[in-house]
Amino acid sequence: MFIIFTDLDGTLLDSDTYSFEAAKDVLTSVRAQNIPLVAVTSKTVEEVIQIIRALDIYHPFVVENGGGIFFPETYPGDFPREQADNGYYAIPLAHPAMRASHVLDEISRLTGIRLQGFSHLTVEDVISYTGLSPEEAANARQRRFSEPFIIPPGRSVLRKIIRLSHSFNYKVVRGGRFAHLIPMESGKGNAVNYLLGFYRKMFPDVPLISIGLGDSYNDYDFLSMTDISIIIRNKGRTLKPVENRWIISKKYGVEGWAEEVRKIINP
Repeated sequence: MFIIFTDLDGTLLDSDTYSFEAAKDVLTSVRAQNIPLVAVTSKTVEEVIQIIRALDIYHPFVVENGGGIFFPETYPGDFPREQADNGYYAIPLAHPAMRASHVLDEISRLTGIRLQGFSHLTVEDVISYTGLSPEEAANARQRRFSEPFIIPPGRSVLRKIIRLSHSFNYKVVRGGRFAHLIPMESGKGNAVNYLLGFYRKMFPDVPLISIGLGDSYNDYDFLSMTDISIIIRNKGRTLKPVENRWIISKKYGVEGWAEEVRKIINP
């Protein structure tokens, strides 16, 4: 049995248009074969709910770089059913003493560098950086577990931010457009590890083959855990695999996603 863990932007969604048109046929095969498809993204729950409805998938998903996992209310299996939220149960992977936005403000004060986090950006600012619609940009600002911020110039500056984040029990991960301040206990890898355990309990007598797909450094965390790990080429950059077994897609973006998944599930 296959399980697919996938990043969204630049992977299953086009990095410019956010379209998944090139993957529609493969998504039809995924649904027909009842393959769990789990989004693992830096996006918020409000953003992901809209996307998975359009994708017509009904499985758990990971938001804000592994800050939390959301299960549909009627999803089978054994998981905590305590915090119902808009038809989903929320499972935070960390309970930090300070909110991420407050930590970033404190790091900004300590460094003397004005760090632009999402909590201080207007909807118009988010639109200018991302190309999202006004509704999508508003949803992108609804952060519960993390704080994306614009990466300041200079490697030494970023190293200082990373070092200070650790003193607040946070860490910094880099995505395609922004850096993200997240609690130390969270992360895409920890979220995928949780879900792998969940599915193994749910299907104890079925061999599981996990597929991971991503295009950014913040995806390495979970690609190191999947049985088949695929880096999706993107315009302007192709990341180097950290393990020889990792695959690099031949095509770019959504077309690369579709081709690689098709080769595995419909050989």
